[in-house]
Amino acid sequence: MMGILLAIGLGAVSGGVEAVPVKEYVIELAVYQGDPLGSRDEGTVRCVAEPILRTCSGCPAHMLVGGQSAFKGLDGKVTLVPHGLSLKLTPSAASADTVWLDAEISLGEVKPGLGITKGELVIPGFTEQTWRGGRVAKVGQRVRTRITAASATDQTWVEWTVRPAE
Repeated sequence: MMGILLAIGLGAVSGGVEAVPVKEYVIELAVYQGDPLGSRDEGTVRCVAEPILRTCSGCPAHMLVGGQSAFKGLDGKVTLVPHGLSLKLTPSAASADTVWLDAEISLGEVKPGLGITKGELVIPGFTEQTWRGGRVAKVGQRVRTRITAASATDQTWVEWTVRPAE
């Protein structure tokens, strides 16, 4: 009897369900270091990465500029810890011509001075700073987000543009 009820229920649900088209986005990124008022030609700005990410509305796209450090823990197991700049970007349609981009940006660094030394075993220390926020932008508009600023001429920032995928 339970099998019959489930079959009837599924038939009723599947008959009234319509496929909803998924909106896809292309996120063009550029990560820069240097003087925000400088130029590449003068050598005061360096582009670290220029990926193009593709994702669906509401689905995160990930990027890591940096690497991973391997270390052996006290239990003898090797662990990989990511370091550098990590971006998790989730676009969503705000209106017909605007996009909301939820951003989670993390900056992780290896800090040997913070680590643990036990005999011959050396485990480096790590620091991580995370920023989370969001921004509404017009489709195709270039937006700049500063990540770090050691000084006015030593900064790291991301420039991004979101547009519908073709």
